[in-house]
Amino acid sequence: MFKTMSTNNSTYLYPNYLKAAKKKLDACDLLISKCVDLTEKEEKCICHELYYLSGYIIEGFCVYSVYKILGWKDKEIPINSKGGYEYDEFAERNAISFFKSGHTSNGTEIQVIEGHVYNKYVDSIRKTHKFDGLPYFSSAPFSKIEVDSLIRNWNPNIRYDYNENSIIIKHANLSNIKSIIDWCKKIYSHITTNIG
Repeated sequence: MFKTMSTNNSTYLYPNYLKAAKKKLDACDLLISKCVDLTEKEEKCICHELYYLSGYIIEGFCVYSVYKILGWKDKEIPINSKGGYEYDEFAERNAISFFKSGHTSNGTEIQVIEGHVYNKYVDSIRKTHKFDGLPYFSSAPFSKIEVDSLIRNWNPNIRYDYNENSIIIKHANLSNIKSIIDWCKKIYSHITTNIG
């Protein structure tokens, strides 16, 4: 079993990130298929929520890929006496930790997965795995600049942003959301076919 963390006597296995992301992807795909004859207000509302979920899909795929590609060992992250999480060999070797920021022994900044900022740690998997032709994970561009902007600027606080003048909200239209979900399907296919 592949363990990533242990909290309240329960252990979270990193393959669950892939399963959870796939579940959200399927739900988003279903919701998009039901988006017919919507008013402008309904479309904005559903697109906002789909955009919010899409970030967690991408994050789930990224976290799973980080642990799988970078060789997470079958062990839990121990809690130190101060209540934080100790760095382990994985964090030292890869400059990635689930819980705690800091630096490796050679001074490299450790990227924190728990922070929901997948664009900061996706570089680690780009260095060791080729995502040929997949925008964002490779040098391949998106067909729409707005889609690239939505993906690069996603953060969990988007759930609080209902300002219709927000650039992000303006770009989160049904066409762009469909493009993101289609791209997520390609990522899932690549992961299951090439990463395992």
